[in-house]
Amino acid sequence: MNDKMKKVFESLKNVLRHATIYTIIALSCVASFFIGFYYKKMTTNGSEKTTERTEIKKFEVNLAIDQYNNLMIIDKKSGNYIVYEDSIGKSIFQIYARTMVNPISNLPE
Repeated sequence: MNDKMKKVFESLKNVLRHATIYTIIALSCVASFFIGFYYKKMTTNGSEKTTERTEIKKFEVNLAIDQYNNLMIIDKKSGNYIVYEDSIGKSIFQIYARTMVNPISNLPE
């Protein structure tokens, strides 16, 4: 009877060892999934930037460049403005300057 009990305990020990290993692996997979799934929410704290494409008519706004070469688009009606970084301001200013200097060459063919 003692031998039978030892065999039962050994087999139970092996089963529990395997069950523990598989449980740890399963929990690790589930935790990895949730960390990956919610990573963006945890790091941005709800301040995610949205990129909307808006159409702006030339007669509705004024364009200006500040002392740091940042582009400013100012709404004529409300006075609200949007500031873009300097590289965008330089690019748009160069395009605008090209059309002012040589307007005929920039027409589509």
